[in-house]
Amino acid sequence: MMIKSSSFQVPRSKLKKKKFFSVSLLVLLTWNLELGTWNSYAAFSSNDSGTASAQFLKLGTSARADALGGSYSAAGRDWSALFYNPALLARLPAITLGGTYGVLPGEISYSHGSWASPLGPGSLGINYSIVSYGSVQGYDESGFATTAFSPQDRALAAGWAASWPGLNNILSLGLSVKYLQLKITQQTTALAADAGAHLSIGSWSAAIVAQHMGTQVKYVQESFPLPLTLRTGVSLAFKKPSLAAIEMAFPMDQAPYAALGYEQRFWISPRWQAAARLGLSSEGYPQSRQGLALLKTGAGLILGALQVDYAYIPFGDLGLSHRMSVGYRFPIKERPLKIRLARPISSRNTATEIPPRTAAETLSLVDKKPGKSIAVIEFQSSVPLPDGIVNEMNQRFRQGLGKPKGYDVIEKKFTKEFIEITGLNVKDCRQSDCAQTITKALSVDQLFIGSVEASSQGYLVQVWLFSNSPNKDPVIRKAPAWTLDDLKLVANAIARSFLPVLNNK
Repeated sequence: MMIKSSSFQVPRSKLKKKKFFSVSLLVLLTWNLELGTWNSYAAFSSNDSGTASAQFLKLGTSARADALGGSYSAAGRDWSALFYNPALLARLPAITLGGTYGVLPGEISYSHGSWASPLGPGSLGINYSIVSYGSVQGYDESGFATTAFSPQDRALAAGWAASWPGLNNILSLGLSVKYLQLKITQQTTALAADAGAHLSIGSWSAAIVAQHMGTQVKYVQESFPLPLTLRTGVSLAFKKPSLAAIEMAFPMDQAPYAALGYEQRFWISPRWQAAARLGLSSEGYPQSRQGLALLKTGAGLILGALQVDYAYIPFGDLGLSHRMSVGYRFPIKERPLKIRLARPISSRNTATEIPPRTAAETLSLVDKKPGKSIAVIEFQSSVPLPDGIVNEMNQRFRQGLGKPKGYDVIEKKFTKEFIEITGLNVKDCRQSDCAQTITKALSVDQLFIGSVEASSQGYLVQVWLFSNSPNKDPVIRKAPAWTLDDLKLVANAIARSFLPVLNNK
């Protein structure tokens, strides 16, 4: 049996092997790269500490990422994507914005704000960071007190990313540039850049990113390099929903270190989720000799489109750091899928209503040749959703489907009534044999079955198109949805993406 997607066909018997091979190759290449990079960085060690300037660039910009130990170059798909890997911008289907505030030991405060949005064929992101070190008493060469001063560092960054359509959008590339402004008693500036790649295969993701490449920072007569860092990581999103991530970092001014993170989410209402996070980072160990400093923890609340995160970061003998982040996702646009339609679709199209038939009349057509008609089974959800949302998803799907050329769409009331009368089981009916039984019983040529599942991004909407012919393979469309309102838009967009398939039959 074969599974057909929008751009390629793969035998189902080979699909699992291919997916396993792809994931295995993905992990193998990532870790081979890390081991090779480790060897190339073998000269770097804790003895190199203090050789690079602009250390504030190493401060994380997201409380969620901090709670995951900083393992975010492959897992981060939110408003903070630009900092951790500019290639992640291409994975954002909607406008996002957010900010972080943290207090570090020694009266150091840290603030960060980010904005990102899909734009044209890619996505654009902008962020701004500021670190204040409080008031520092100045002294002259003789040791007498002079005027106090307030050191401060700032960074303004802008980046762009896009997916590679030739590889079915599994690969995205991103680049960002940063303007740095550093001040002790005098102000100096520098330029830097980040470059990253992100590979997504199913629920697996892998990334590689080079951070803080740029000019040297000059203080009076001496110049210092930026803290160039190479990071590689792998993440796995489960359906629970939960997330696991692992990452290796190779900074030029200290020994390489590893980071691990795990997040578990819990549904507390149809719209709200709670998240518990645990992270480990070996940065600075064993020099710090503080085992508990490896542990990072945090929690979060996802209140529809609003997300609030907290991270608890120990610094060994220096003390603790508390960080809070707030992010917001705007509703996704009407066309969240990057699919070129065969013809423009008017938003005024509505589902075709045909005169209702009784179940007995339809059963009499079972042995006859099926006509050019389509049945749409209501969306089945594995997560609790308000009844109104499911009904609106079904309505928007039918509106997006409109009146395909040469087809009649059976009205919702009749389809639902017929399934109830005949006792057909449509829940979790995604196998070809089950779907063909329903298409023959309904005497239709095409059958749509949709589902909604939980994912690390919120929701995952999937729709299968089955044919009455046993030799035709199902066509699958799927897309993420961040909020309940997005579910309706995604349902409409997926329906429109099926029109070229129906018109070509």
